[in-house]
Amino acid sequence: GAWRFALEYPEFLSAVVPVCGALPGDSARAAQRLKDLSIWVFHAADDSAMPVELGDGAVAAMNRAGRREPARYTRYRRAPPPPDPQYNDMVGHASYDLAFRDASLYAWLANQRRGA
Repeated sequence: GAWRFALEYPEFLSAVVPVCGALPGDSARAAQRLKDLSIWVFHAADDSAMPVELGDGAVAAMNRAGRREPARYTRYRRAPPPPDPQYNDMVGHASYDLAFRDASLYAWLANQRRGA
């Protein structure tokens, strides 16, 4: 997902927006690799597919890495299940449905600059 892409190609990005994802590998090493990127994480407390503690831990690791600005974190209390009925058992996993409807996300993304 977004974390893995950012870790592989941080030099091509100014920001990353992981949504209900897990930071792969060693979180301290990943945080150091991404410390120059602007980060806004979205996750829901009721996510039954990816526990919210994964988002909590990723944000904590990012903010321990000596960043110039803290990673942003939107932690929803609840999110809907994915819209496809075959995934109705994934309660709370559609944080993306809430995040990508938030106009402030796009305004924030438009203001991100590499090394700014």
